[in-house]
Amino acid sequence: MKGTIIGDVSGSKYEFHNISDEHFKNFIDERDCRFTDDTVLTVAVMKYLLDIHFNKIAGTFVEYLKIFTINYPHRGYGHHYNSWVHFDNVEPYNSYGNGSAMRVGACAYFSEYLGECRKIAKEVTAVTHDHPEGIKGALATVDAIFYARHGESKEFILNQINKDYGYLYDDSCLLVKQFGVSCQITMPKVFYAFSQGTSYEDSVRKVISYGGDSDTYAAILGGICEAFYKSDRKFIDDTFENLLNVGIIDARIYKLVSLFYKTFVK
Repeated sequence: MKGTIIGDVSGSKYEFHNISDEHFKNFIDERDCRFTDDTVLTVAVMKYLLDIHFNKIAGTFVEYLKIFTINYPHRGYGHHYNSWVHFDNVEPYNSYGNGSAMRVGACAYFSEYLGECRKIAKEVTAVTHDHPEGIKGALATVDAIFYARHGESKEFILNQINKDYGYLYDDSCLLVKQFGVSCQITMPKVFYAFSQGTSYEDSVRKVISYGGDSDTYAAILGGICEAFYKSDRKFIDDTFENLLNVGIIDARIYKLVSLFYKTFVK
């Protein structure tokens, strides 16, 4: 999920300093950009899927989330999630926040059957985000990536997501100006940017320019666009490599992502 991580990093600079111009200077500002909770929890899912594949499961997915969060503190975790991690909670807290959609994209690579991808997506989502809207946001993300990696057209993907999950993809979503972190606010903006974009970078720039929770919007869309814009793979690979070279991500994240691609991404 290099596209997810790159989107997260690109949008991180603007999460609390929103920008309305999609033509901002540096796609990745090496001085002011960093990875956030979106990357940490995406990598936690990737590690869980790898351990399932290699029959090396080391506990429940709840334990994976808590270990990765503790190992990467101060990355912008939500208040409810942070409380859940640092207390002895194992029960979900009925969240419909966009944290469900931002961490789940790797599930779209788990199997060549959509039903199996959806099943594992529900598993890694419902441990925290058991509200129907939280689960819906996660499944819409996985479906879009699954369809994209199997070569479906943009029109097909958008229409199918609208049919199955009810997310509109018109500019009415831009009328919502508040800092919205719910799936209900996030997902229409993600799919509208997908409908309007012409490349991976162009799409991510567009969704960042919509303001709000820009790093998470860009993380979700980045995963979708990576799968869709296959001609941008070199750009994505080179950009991800540079995140390691300039010290934005560490060697542990880099190695884990590389193993995931070797194992699952064809």
